Parts: sequence; C-alpha cells; structure tokens
Amino acid sequence: MNADRYAVIVRDPAEIRASAARCGFDFNAEYYQQQMLDQLKGVPQFSYESLGNKNIMRYLWYYLIGTQMDWERADQLMEMKIERNVDLFLANRGLT
Repeated sequence: MNADRYAVIVRDPAEIRASAARCGFDFNAEYYQQQMLDQLKGVPQFSYESLGNKNIMRYLWYYLIGTQMDWERADQLMEMKIERNVDLFLANRGLT
C-alpha cells in the first residue's frame, strides 16, 4: 500500500445539494467543497463523472493502492454508492 496518498473527487455542488435534499437536509455544498479544496491544494483531483472511466479508475487504484487494478473489484465498486460524511471530515480537521 502507498502510505499518505490522497486524491480528491470533485462533484458539481448543485448535484451534492440535490442529493442532500433527497436525504432531507440542506447542505451548503459550495462552502464545504471550497473549504476542502483549499485544504487539499496539490492533491490530485478527479471529477465525480470520471469515476465511470476504467482508465481513470486504474490510475487511481495504482496511485492509491500501488497494485494492478482488480477488474472484478472495479465492477463491484462501480455498482456501489460511497459517500463521505463531510461534517465529520471537516470536524476532524478543525474546519467547522
């Protein structure tokens, strides 16, 4: 495993707000996204939409994990909905 490697997945704030609204809460996606991006300057960034591209996934896997891509696992990951708890992420970094 490659220690201390990170990547940022950037999603359109309007999509984030809409997703939050479907869960029943208001979320200032623009503010939190900017806070995170300001704290993570220099970290490789990828668009949320690019995660459907297996070449991007292969690169991210190798960059973060350090091994060749497991394509069966990639298909499983692409079927999942994985979301970060932004409030906890920012709180753990003293950003709230």
